[in-house]
Parts: sequence; C-alpha cells; structure tokens
Amino acid sequence: MDSSSNSTSTSDSTRSPRSKALRLGIVLGVPLVCALALRIPFIAGELDTPDSVRLARATTHFDPLEFAPHFPGYPVAVWLTRQLPEHAGSQSSGRAWSVLSALSGAIACAALAGVMRRRFGDGAALAAGVTTAVLPAFVIESLRVATDVAVLPWIVVGLGAASLPRGSLFGGFMVGLGLGIRPSAFVWSAGLLAASQRKYAAIGVTLGIALWLLPTLAIVGTTAYLEEGVRFTTAHFADWGGTAFTASGGSPTSRWSDAWHYWIAAPMGGFAVIAVVGLIALAHLAYRRAAFRPLAVGTAAYLTWIVVAQNPTHFRHAMPVAWIGVAVGTAAIIHAGTRSTLWRLGTTVGLGCLLTLSSYSSCSLAKRYALSTPPVVAAVGELASSDRFDPLLDRIYVHTARPFFSWLHPQWSVRTATTVTAVREDLAGLPLQPRRVWLSHAIEGVSQPAEIVHLRDVDLCEWGSRFALTPLDPHPSGTWAHVTSNSWVQPPQEGSKR
Repeated sequence: MDSSSNSTSTSDSTRSPRSKALRLGIVLGVPLVCALALRIPFIAGELDTPDSVRLARATTHFDPLEFAPHFPGYPVAVWLTRQLPEHAGSQSSGRAWSVLSALSGAIACAALAGVMRRRFGDGAALAAGVTTAVLPAFVIESLRVATDVAVLPWIVVGLGAASLPRGSLFGGFMVGLGLGIRPSAFVWSAGLLAASQRKYAAIGVTLGIALWLLPTLAIVGTTAYLEEGVRFTTAHFADWGGTAFTASGGSPTSRWSDAWHYWIAAPMGGFAVIAVVGLIALAHLAYRRAAFRPLAVGTAAYLTWIVVAQNPTHFRHAMPVAWIGVAVGTAAIIHAGTRSTLWRLGTTVGLGCLLTLSSYSSCSLAKRYALSTPPVVAAVGELASSDRFDPLLDRIYVHTARPFFSWLHPQWSVRTATTVTAVREDLAGLPLQPRRVWLSHAIEGVSQPAEIVHLRDVDLCEWGSRFALTPLDPHPSGTWAHVTSNSWVQPPQEGSKR
C-alpha cells in the first residue's frame, strides 16, 4: 500500500459522518447530473437498426419466437420500458427505450465513480466519473434504442459489490438480474469467480437469473424457447453474427482492422491513450487489490468474448471495455500526481481541455443525432407518399431492412433477398405478378440508378448510413426475365401501365 493511499484512508477515518456523506454525494451526484444533462435533452427514440425495431415491438407484444425481440428476449429490459410513461404504445417510436438507455448510462457513470473512489480517493473518482459521462462515443450509445448501455449499471454495481466482504450475494444477484436486460453480457459474470465469497455470489446470480428466466419460460414455453435458442445461436456463429468464425461478410482480418480503426480513431479521439493506460492499470490493481478483481476479471472475459464471439466492427460491443478503461486511466493519472504540484497542474489543465472539447463534441453529436432521421425510415416515408407506389399491387425487396417495413406498414408486400437472382426466382414462383417491384440497393447486383435515396452521417449510424430504392417495371411481355445478376434493362414507361 503506498503512502498516498494510507493518507487518504487516514483522512477518511477522521472525517465526520456528515462530511463523508457529502463528499460521497458529490462524487456520485456530479457525474450523474453531467450525464443526464448531455442525454435527456436529446432523446429522440429513433429506430435506426433492425434490432431496435424488434425491441420496440416487444413493448406491445413480447414473444422471442417472433423476434419481438430476438432470442434470448431481454425480458427485464422490456418490463422496465413498459413502466415508463414514454411507452404509451406509439408504434413508430422507441422513446421509452432511449429513456431507459439514457438513465442507465447516467447511473452507470455514477456507479463507476463510486468504484474508483475505493482506491483513488474522492478527487480522482470525481474526475473519472465526469470523464466517462461526457465521452462522445458513450453519449451517442446512451441515446440509441438498444440494451448495450442499459445493462452497465447492473454489471458495475454487481461486480463492485461482489468484492466486498458481505456483498457477494447482492453482487451476484445484481449481475444475474442484469442479464435479463442483455443476456449476451453473461460473460461479465466471470468476474464473480473473484468475489470475496464465491458461494454466495453463485447463489445470488442464480436467483437473479431465475427471477426473469422462469417467467419467460412460462410465457414462451420451455421446449420452444430452447429450440429457438439453439437455432439462433447456431445462426449467430455460422451465418450472420459477424464473429471471428463467421464465414460470410468479409474475412476476420478485414473486420478486425476496420474495428481497430473505428475504436481508436473515430470514437475515442484523445481518450484512446487513457483507455489503454486504464486497462493496464486495472490489471495491475487486480493483482494488488482484491477489491478490483471482479471488475478486472469480468472486463477481461468480456473483451475476449468480443474478439472471438461478437462482431468487433461494431463499437457498441467494445464500448464497455473502452469506457471502463477511460475511467480507470483518468483516476490513475489524477491520483499519480497527488504529491506533485507540477503534475497536478498539468493533469488538471490537460483533463480540463479534454473534458471541454469532449462536452462540446458530445452536445454537437447528440443534437445532430436527435435531429436526424434514419435513412430507411425516411425512405419508407417517401415511398408511402410516392404516386408511383401502390401498396396493394407493388412488391418490395430488401436485404436486412424488412423489420422497418413490417413495423411501419405491416400490410405492404415486403420480402427479403440477398441477390437479384433470388428476386427473380421469387417472382417466378408467384401466381399473380406485381405491377412493379422496388429493390433495395443493398441487394447484390442492383446497378440501376436509385429513385429514392436517403443518407445519414456515418458517425451517427450504428447501422445503415444510406438506403436507396430502385423501381423496376415488368418486361412488356409481362415477365421478369430481364432481372438478372449481371444486367438490368428498364423497359419503356408505357410498358408499366396497368
């Protein structure tokens, strides 16, 4: 134990209970307020990914067998959103999910500051909490309709409590209950192996999981739920999951190189070095102090899971690791200078500049995000108002955007296809041909100029910065033989008359 830590402990022991409570309130409250100030004004609830549509569907109709949402179902998150007044049943808005994510992100920043306080003291913990609250990458993820941020306070509080002499049962229970918000975060529970009392941690996590799993099985059916789990997990690893083992969608090398560029260059900015320093410091702390072992082990397990079994090209998957790294790195750098006036001055000025720039960037980014519209949503709206589109006679083919169409206009005829050859094969099997087909440019082989195009800045997009639709009329003979993977022949307009 270093002398600065001893002096911190001594000064803590001499403070009055009221003074301790006040300082704790400041350490936890300031990051909470800063986080809320950067999130609440910009909540829009836009559905900008297929998964966000599935989450929104679940607020009115929970059924993992129908991808509402997809397996494992996120039952605790669904229940929480249904308790929010923003829920209110509007089928075009995911505002309740954005509120849940924003509140969770703010609470997570305060909780992480509390964990940092146990080792680095009030000042360093406060700096770490505020820093994590204003990170642009974390702010934007806290506004999305998703569960990546919503699970973090449960994980941080759970692993932090599990290191306490009498906190293992409660810590395990918090982690287990949190898995009902995002079950794929189960790898964080590896941190409970380093709990002060592993037996009680195991009991706690089992109780937490049982609290949401048993009602889910009762609603869905045990056999059907397990069969869907096997099907979904197999498809995740073998087809569309984007993991290191996925055969389609590019090689793992290209995925990882893109991911590293995005993690370091785009979202982290000036905090990239701090994040790396923080992860190294967390490993050192775990070696020296049992209080940080659950968090360190959980972080290591989760990072391994991201590299091996999740899609590393999505920053939201790696975001919790970077976020924890920034917190520990900031606290460690501030704490290292407590005995040096020059170091303290340098870190204060440097961190102040970073926080100012980061806050400005977060406000700008959050405002742009709130005012923007997901391209696919804008395209659906334009298509609905187009006089060239007839929802009763036309047919739409998309790649992965079908959930948006089914959610906004369930009566439309929308099908999924990956290539134009698949489109032609589907059309050939129809007993009654559509008047016109609309093809998404995400389908391989579409080379004709788009009639409907909508864009969104790349830094705002988790999924799909561009969505385009091309109308195609049948051949004058009434067939679709001109739909091939190599060429597109648009017939004269008179051939499209009914």
